[in-house]
Amino acid sequence: ALDPSAAGVAMALADVHAAAGRGDAAQRVLRRHLDTYAAPHTGVQVALHCRLGAVLAASPSLTEAMAQYQTALGLAPASEEARRGMNRVERLMKGQDPDTPEEEEGVEEEG
Repeated sequence: ALDPSAAGVAMALADVHAAAGRGDAAQRVLRRHLDTYAAPHTGVQVALHCRLGAVLAASPSLTEAMAQYQTALGLAPASEEARRGMNRVERLMKGQDPDTPEEEEGVEEEG
């Protein structure tokens, strides 16, 4: 259900660039697709903004990553992907490990 001119292909290409350490190229692919094809398709915009947020979260651009997730949530307030992405970036901004389950945080404090 994602087509608008092959958004899935653009995201896959961005993933390949990101996995190869070419975050800038991944960002360009996603931004170009957002600018060119996604405008009339909210679901596609949300998916692309979330993917761009994920790419940016792996770079020093955490503020911009957060902005991408906020844009996605503005378009689709119920987006779990955007909410999870924002939580991950917030944890990165605080210097916390974003992959540690939240339940484990504060365990030391409970003793």
